[in-house]
Amino acid sequence: MTKIDFTKHLSATLFVVYLLLLPLWLYYASWYQLIIGYICYWFMQDVVQSLFMHRWASHNSWNPPRIVQQVLSFIACVALLGTPITYAAWHRTHHAFTDTDQDPHSPTRKGWLYVVFAHYHTAQMKRATDRMRDRYFQWLTKNVLSIVVLGNLCLFLLLPFTWFMTVWAIPVAYTMFNTNYFVLVHSHSTGTVKDSSVIYWFLVFSDGSLHKCHHDEPMRLNYHRFDPAGYLITKLGWK
Repeated sequence: MTKIDFTKHLSATLFVVYLLLLPLWLYYASWYQLIIGYICYWFMQDVVQSLFMHRWASHNSWNPPRIVQQVLSFIACVALLGTPITYAAWHRTHHAFTDTDQDPHSPTRKGWLYVVFAHYHTAQMKRATDRMRDRYFQWLTKNVLSIVVLGNLCLFLLLPFTWFMTVWAIPVAYTMFNTNYFVLVHSHSTGTVKDSSVIYWFLVFSDGSLHKCHHDEPMRLNYHRFDPAGYLITKLGWK
């Protein structure tokens, strides 16, 4: 088994384990922890995954300062999202071969169980040559297995278990689940990109859905006004 295969299986295993902790967390968490958990989830989903890994690493739709790139890249790596190199390669391959056999996560070709639980962010690495020029991103990608193991283990050992679930395990699991299912599966379930509108009820979980608009204009920063992460970037002048 190659290092990438082992990393893929480890990430999938941690994802499922964290996902299964939800009933336990809901039983033991206080109201305060529920609120903190939601804030941590929003940060992981909208800032780390959507705003940084997707809209910056893959599409260059904004320009974060160097320290922001380094911090968010490390968090994303420990959070099972891959690195800017692997995520960009994976997502750009998806855009190049959407809903075909070469799409790394087409639900009609590979099945929704694979897309939700088994894929990992590697594909045609040549599509991320711009990210490969960065030595820090190279280091993260080369050492991703050690970073995932040590990062998650340290958080588990250092935090009380309910707080480990609150600030880490649950936000990580549901960032991956909501991205994998509601975006990758739901938006491509017919074998073509759905011409969907904003899913307003889903805004409490993510940044909504205008998926066909994204495929038509992948470098656009945001597609509707209910996008606090995109609004923040505009106000900070990092666009």
